[in-house]
Amino acid sequence: MRVMVHVVGAELPSKPVLWNLLQLYAHEFSQFTDQDVGDDGTYAYTSFDHYWIDADRHPYLFRHDRRLAGFAFVHSGEPHDMAEFFIMKKYRRGGLGRDAARQLFALHPGAWQVRQMTANTRATAFWHRSIPVPFEEVVDDHGPRQLFRIEPTGIEDP
Repeated sequence: MRVMVHVVGAELPSKPVLWNLLQLYAHEFSQFTDQDVGDDGTYAYTSFDHYWIDADRHPYLFRHDRRLAGFAFVHSGEPHDMAEFFIMKKYRRGGLGRDAARQLFALHPGAWQVRQMTANTRATAFWHRSIPVPFEEVVDDHGPRQLFRIEPTGIEDP
């Protein structure tokens, strides 16, 4: 049975919801970054407000059966960049993340890059499965990065 995900742009009223999801993501991601919470008990994210100000930054929420399932931050440009991508643990391993990623790619056709930290091998495996077109992989001091192009005609579902 296929899991259905809806990718929706996060409008300003959704900003506090996205901040809360970002905290879950940052907590999980801290195993790779060694980031600590601040004195207020939250993880800092300096460019968070820019996703509702800058025209080239796009916040998205993922929903499954009307329930929150994750989020993404996309930085559009040449190439587009998947700045952050998070699926709540409950919704992993069922195709929801792959489908959300492919919807995001289709919303922003053109050149893309998706980056991971070297230690986050699960993320790299996820992106290898989720990028729907052939890609080039470059590895540098920061980790692997997949480079690819999504045509405006859409993405075929294998």
